[in-house]
Amino acid sequence: MNENPSSPGLGAIISNLAVRRFIYSTYVLALLVVGAAQVALTSLGMTNPDWLVATLAVLGYLGVPVAGLAVANTSKKVADATAQPEAAAAPQPAAPQPAVV
Repeated sequence: MNENPSSPGLGAIISNLAVRRFIYSTYVLALLVVGAAQVALTSLGMTNPDWLVATLAVLGYLGVPVAGLAVANTSKKVADATAQPEAAAAPQPAAPQPAVV
C-alpha cells in the first residue's frame, strides 16, 4: 500500500493502542451525550441552543479523521486470517412424521 518507503504509513500516526482506544471511546461517549441532549430537548419541544448545534457539527466533522484512524490501523492480514469460509449447507434430516393409528 505504501509506495514510498521513506514515509510512514497511516497506521504510524498513533501507534499506541491505548491512546487510540481512548480517542475512540471519548469520541463515542461525546456523541452519545450530545446526541441524547439533542433528543431530550427536541422531545420536550424546545429549540436546540446554539452551543448544541455547533457541538453536533464539530462531532460530525471529527468523525472523518477518527474513522480514518480506525481504518488505517485495521490490518488486512488480520481480517483475512479471521475470515471463515462459508460452510457448505449440510442436508437437513427430514422431520419425523406423526404415526397414524
